[in-house]
Amino acid sequence: MTLFSYYLLTYTEVEPVYPVLMLSAAESTVPTILMALIPMSTERELYGRAFGIAEVFDAFGSIFGNVLIGYIRQNSPDYMRCMEAIIYLNILCIGLTVLLISRDAGMDSGVLNKVRWSKERSDELKK
Repeated sequence: MTLFSYYLLTYTEVEPVYPVLMLSAAESTVPTILMALIPMSTERELYGRAFGIAEVFDAFGSIFGNVLIGYIRQNSPDYMRCMEAIIYLNILCIGLTVLLISRDAGMDSGVLNKVRWSKERSDELKK
């Protein structure tokens, strides 16, 4: 949804309120979902480290992302290059997510297998 809304903002004449509403929906739900996945993907003993690493990466992106976009905007005539940079970053993130999902699916201790195991376990308990 984020990639599509950035595409609408950059390359179409659509009223900007609709892509911005789509962006706000995505920006408000994605961090919550990602933080909720940390306990599912790590062992209990590593929760502190996992949440700490997530917060460090979030702070890193907040600091350097703004600086990078500001640099691109300062050295370009309009916001088109900034929007294209954000679109490329979205494509990169989607690719990394697909890679992560494919690697996780091949692991016995991966999140997908834990979800599948807990679903099977709850089905057994219902019987």
